[in-house]
Amino acid sequence: MSYVVAALDGFETATANAAQIGSAISTGNLSALLPTSQIAAAAADEISVALATLFGTHANEYQAAAAQAAAYHQEFVRNLGASAASYGGAEAAILQQLEATLLGGGIAAAPLEGLSAFTSGAFQTLVYGPAHTIGQTWISSELGQVVDPIINAPTHLLLGRDLIGNGAAGTLASPTGGAGGILFGDGGAGYSPTGGALASGGPGGNAGLIGTGGIGGAGYDGGTGGTGGVGGWLMGNGGHGGLGGAAVTVLAGGAGGAGGQALLFGDGGYGGIGGTGTTIGTVGARGYPGLFIGQGGPTYIPPSTETVTIEFIRHGQTASNISNLLDTAIPGPPLTALGQQQAADVAAILNGQGHFAGIFDSQMLRTQQTAAALASYAGQPTPVVLPGLNEINAGLLEGMQQIPAGLIYLAGPVMWTLGLPAFPMLGISAVNPTGLTFGSGFNAAVQTMYNTALTSPSHTVAAYSSALAIETGTMMMVDNPNPLLLVTGALPNTGVVVVQGSPGTGWTMVSFNGAPVAPANLPTQLFVDVRNFITAPQFAGYDVATALFSGDPATIVNAVRDGAREVTTATVHFPFAIAETLLGAL
Repeated sequence: MSYVVAALDGFETATANAAQIGSAISTGNLSALLPTSQIAAAAADEISVALATLFGTHANEYQAAAAQAAAYHQEFVRNLGASAASYGGAEAAILQQLEATLLGGGIAAAPLEGLSAFTSGAFQTLVYGPAHTIGQTWISSELGQVVDPIINAPTHLLLGRDLIGNGAAGTLASPTGGAGGILFGDGGAGYSPTGGALASGGPGGNAGLIGTGGIGGAGYDGGTGGTGGVGGWLMGNGGHGGLGGAAVTVLAGGAGGAGGQALLFGDGGYGGIGGTGTTIGTVGARGYPGLFIGQGGPTYIPPSTETVTIEFIRHGQTASNISNLLDTAIPGPPLTALGQQQAADVAAILNGQGHFAGIFDSQMLRTQQTAAALASYAGQPTPVVLPGLNEINAGLLEGMQQIPAGLIYLAGPVMWTLGLPAFPMLGISAVNPTGLTFGSGFNAAVQTMYNTALTSPSHTVAAYSSALAIETGTMMMVDNPNPLLLVTGALPNTGVVVVQGSPGTGWTMVSFNGAPVAPANLPTQLFVDVRNFITAPQFAGYDVATALFSGDPATIVNAVRDGAREVTTATVHFPFAIAETLLGAL
C-alpha cells in the first residue's frame, strides 16, 4: 500500500447514491404502508373479506421484507463507508508522510528527531540552564532580596507584577500560582487542596520573559492535577503537571495535570502522574515544545473520521418573514401562529426518525422556539445554544426590506462560498465583518455537534438555525457545494438540509429541503480543491490576528504553529488533490 493513491471520488459517489437509495426505500415503505395494509372489504360477502385478508397478509409480508431490506441497506452503507474510510486512511497516511518529509519528518523522521533532541539538550545545557541558574541564584541571594523590592516597586505599582522574582504559590482563595517576574522569574506552584472529593489542583503560574512555568497543584481524592504553567516568553520550560489525587472516598484516582507549554525556546513540561485507586488515573499530556527549539508533546491530533449526520432545520415563520424584512439581530421576534404549527409539524417528522444524540439552536428566539417542539417529545435531549448557529448579521442593513437591501446583504456570503471568506460584509457588520468570523464560529459549532453525535448510537444531531446561516455555512464546508442555491433555492421555513461526514474525511450534502443533492461533478471537485487551498491561509491569518488581540503569548504561539501547519498541509495536499480528481474522472 506504500505507493497506492486511492481515488475516493468513486467511493464518495457510491456512498451518496446508496444513502439516497435508502431514503427512497424509506419513502416507498411509508407510501405503501397505508393503502395496502388497511384495505377494507368491498362488501360483506365471504369473497370480499377473503380478498381483503389476502391483500392485507401480503402487505404485512411486504412490510416485513421491506424492513429487512432497509436493514441490509443500512449495513451496506456502513460497510461502504468503512471501505471509503479505509482507503481514505491510506491516502491520508501517504499525505502525512509527504507533509512530514517536507516539515522534517517522514523518511527523515528518526534522524531529525535525534537532531531535535540534541539541539534541545544543547540549548538546555549551554544556554537556558546557566541563565536560569544565575537568575535563581540572584533572587535567593541576600543582595537580591535587598535590591529586588526596590527594582520591583514601579512595575508592581503600575502592573501589579514584579520585574524580577518568582511567583507566589497558589492558595485556597486563589488556586492559580502567581506569575513570575516580567524580566525574570519562575511561575508559582498551583494550590494543592487538602480536602474534598474530586478536588482539582490549581494551575501553575506562568513565567516571565525568562523562566520556568510553575508546577500544577496536586489533586485530592480523585481530583485532577493542575496544569503546569507556561514557560518564559523568550525562553523557558513549561511547568510539570500536578499529580492526580489518590482515591480516598472515591474509587478511581485522579488524572495527572497536563504539562505547561514552552513558547519560543524550551521544552514542554511533563504531565503529572495519575493518582492511585481502584483505577489508576491517567498520566497528563506533555506540554507543547518551543516553536523554534524544544521537545514536548504532539502539537497536532488528527481529526476523527467516524461518520455522523447533522440535520440543519430552519426556524418557523416570524412576522419579519411575512414583511420580508432583514431581521438578524439577537434575540429577534417570536414565531407566528403558523410558525408554531410549522415547528410542531417538522418536529413530528424528525421525532419519527428516532432519538437524536443532541439538539442545538442559536441565540435567536425563533430557533429556540422551533427546537423546543422537538425537545418536547419523550426521550429527546434538551436543546443547547451554540452562538455559531446565529444568523449572519446584516449590520447597517438591519430592518430594511429584503428587496433591494437583501441583494447587498447576499454579496458577502456568496463570495465566502466561492472561497473568499476574507471578503467583507457590504452591510458593515461588527458581529461578522467577514466570512472568516462567521466561518470560524460555524465550524466550531459543527465540531461541537460532531463530538456530541459520536456519543450516541444514532450518530445524528438536529441543528436549528436561520436560512442564510445554514445555506452559507454548509456550502462553505461540504465537498459537493452548489452556491447557486443561495440565490435560486432559498430554504423555506422549517426546511431541512442534511449533511453527513466527519472533520477527517470531509462533509457531503445529502439533501436540500428534501431534494437529494448529487455528488460533486468534475468542475465542482476542482473548485473544492482550489477552495480548500486558498481558504487555508485566509483562516490561518485570521486565527493569528485574533490571537494577537488576545495578548496571551501561549495563544499567539499556538496560532502561529497551527496556521503554519494548516498552510503547509494545504500546499502539500493541493497538487495531489487535483491529480486525484482528474484521475477519478477518467
